Amino acid sequence: MANLDESELFFPLDLVPELVVDEFVKLYQLKNVVVLKRSQNTTIKGEINSSKDDGVMKKVILRVSPLIHQSRERIENEVSFLNYLKKNGVHCCHGVHPNLKQVLYCKEEKKLVGIDREITEEEEEDGKTVTYISSLFKFGDGIMVDKDFYWTCNDEFIKTLAYSFAKFHKVCFNANETPGVENEGGFRFPNEGATPTWNEIHHGLLERGLELLDKYNAIIIKNGDEDLIDVESDLRFKKEYNEVKTWVDSHDISKFTFGINHGDCKQDNFSYKPQSLDLISAFKLKSLDVNVLAHLTNKVNPDENINVFNPSQPKAELIKIITGKDVSIFGQLSNNNNNDNDDEDDEEDEFIINNSYIDFFDFDQTQIGFYLFDVAQCCFGVRLLEEINLFPISKEAFHPDYFVKNFLKYYFKYNPELVDYYENTLNLSVYDAMEKFFHFRKLFYIMYSKVTIAQINAYSIHEQTDKTNPGIRHFLQRILDWYSSTDGVLTLL
Repeated sequence: MANLDESELFFPLDLVPELVVDEFVKLYQLKNVVVLKRSQNTTIKGEINSSKDDGVMKKVILRVSPLIHQSRERIENEVSFLNYLKKNGVHCCHGVHPNLKQVLYCKEEKKLVGIDREITEEEEEDGKTVTYISSLFKFGDGIMVDKDFYWTCNDEFIKTLAYSFAKFHKVCFNANETPGVENEGGFRFPNEGATPTWNEIHHGLLERGLELLDKYNAIIIKNGDEDLIDVESDLRFKKEYNEVKTWVDSHDISKFTFGINHGDCKQDNFSYKPQSLDLISAFKLKSLDVNVLAHLTNKVNPDENINVFNPSQPKAELIKIITGKDVSIFGQLSNNNNNDNDDEDDEEDEFIINNSYIDFFDFDQTQIGFYLFDVAQCCFGVRLLEEINLFPISKEAFHPDYFVKNFLKYYFKYNPELVDYYENTLNLSVYDAMEKFFHFRKLFYIMYSKVTIAQINAYSIHEQTDKTNPGIRHFLQRILDWYSSTDGVLTLL
């Protein structure tokens, strides 16, 4: 069996030690702390005293990361970019503390060995000391939609997401990180070269993914486990990947096609602030988390954790208890679902986009790349879940066709500069270009799945992976099983 050298892995296996997390909580004097996620990064919700020193506490997110595949300069760029977005009217979870903090931890002795200092050459050479860095961000406004997919057929949500994301990209048009483009008064990262380009993200997976795959497969064969390799699937993937990568590599780089973008804009990386607290008109309340509803209507303490999935107490009944309103009529598609008329009521649009918004967060994959590759991420998740038959809730509530069609329609409506550039300067249908980037986004996920599973099999690190990323191994294997058992076709529209 091959010896495991963690420096050769494209994601770390170690969880952030609780001792490290506790130290950061003390350094920021956080109160009412709740750990949201523990993996390579640890994400924590807490409260901190207002900077106005008025006794008011404000909710924040603390992110703790090992400086293995990150860097202090890259995180400083991320925070600076978020402040630029905020200044230009994009709702985002910007930085709320001026300083990043560092904690040094000795793995062998399981103790802290430094606070807010750099690692020494000796410590770096012996490999026993890990540097962890923290960053503090505003807590997202509104509600999370990642656990419930009725939003795939909710017109107000789709329009709000499309408008917010189009505005995000249009603000980025005026930054100075597109090669050959200078904008007076635009934005430039304070640390040049620290923020990755699109093919360097996920630790350079797109740039060196095939090399990693071949390397891990060679170890698997050496171990005598060649039956774990799907040779036919790998060959088909490599051919498909190289063809699309050639197209993307030759794609136009200009102000309206290429610049700073989020990199991972999907439903669990933003929150939704509806136009009013009357969520009956704003959302399909039959599907909402009742804790959130109770919190927004100030009727029930959300920390009481009502079990909304208890079959003996249907959601509609709980909502009626909280709001006094009968929502049994909700849950079907919006009235406009079968309406293909593209003529929109501009006054209605203005009302929606001026009173609702998306609050973007989780910018640790901020990159310099293609805007349509960013847009493709918004559409990919629902398409993939549909294809591999992994519905987050009942199929009745899941409408990826409706979401993708209308999200793109409104995104392009609210971003006419991008559409005009593709159609009139490049003479390329924006939908054709979108299909290519969607295809490339699919191949990125297949690549990630193949390399991750091959890495696990090469080093027999199934248990460590399950501990660091619970459920990830089975989910990625399900994607590969789908890709192997079908022709792997996944279309955008």
